[in-house]
Amino acid sequence: MEKVIVCATYNNFISDMMNTIFVKISILLFFLAAVCGITVAVAAGKKQITEADKNMTTAAEDPVFLRTSVRSFTPQKVEQEKLDKLLRAAMAAPSAGNEQPWEFYITENHDVMEKLSRADRYASPAANAPLLLILCYDKNKLLYPDFPLIDMACCAENIMIEAAGLGLGTVFLSIAPIPDRMKTVSTVLNLPDNIVPYVLIPVGYPSAAQQQEDRYDANRIHVIK
Repeated sequence: MEKVIVCATYNNFISDMMNTIFVKISILLFFLAAVCGITVAVAAGKKQITEADKNMTTAAEDPVFLRTSVRSFTPQKVEQEKLDKLLRAAMAAPSAGNEQPWEFYITENHDVMEKLSRADRYASPAANAPLLLILCYDKNKLLYPDFPLIDMACCAENIMIEAAGLGLGTVFLSIAPIPDRMKTVSTVLNLPDNIVPYVLIPVGYPSAAQQQEDRYDANRIHVIK
């Protein structure tokens, strides 16, 4: 009889101990699962933030989003290597039928730049930069006479974006299609009749840091289905 009682007591003890161990293990596993879940969630969150930061950084470093209109420059000269890159970028622009009508006039002559700055009341930055690009097009190269202004706009945009990526500032000073402005530039540069001045682009190192404003407006996007 005593053996039976002892065995029963022992069995109850073992059962209680196993239950206690099971409960503790369950609690431990639950705790570990919770911790792992939090860790995974945090890691995922960090990854998302990192990707977002990366995208923002990429956008901030993209020359398209660095370009601003710069009208005041330091006296520092533009290196020939950078000028070459600007011209290569310009000639990589698309054009109607690949006609590539552009011609580039370049000057660092301040007397010439001063005269060109009088082409329009808004053209004064042309006299303040260390370098001035005068973009023109050749009427004799036009395969599609209706499109030279579009061709030249693409060309000018390439220059300004490339300049921003090189740490240079630019501003677009319109010449064509205003007859008085075109006549002034043609006279100063003594251009032949087939060469039409399109725009003045002063180039140099900005005298002050500028940041492009965020112009994105989702209301201007219209999806047609």
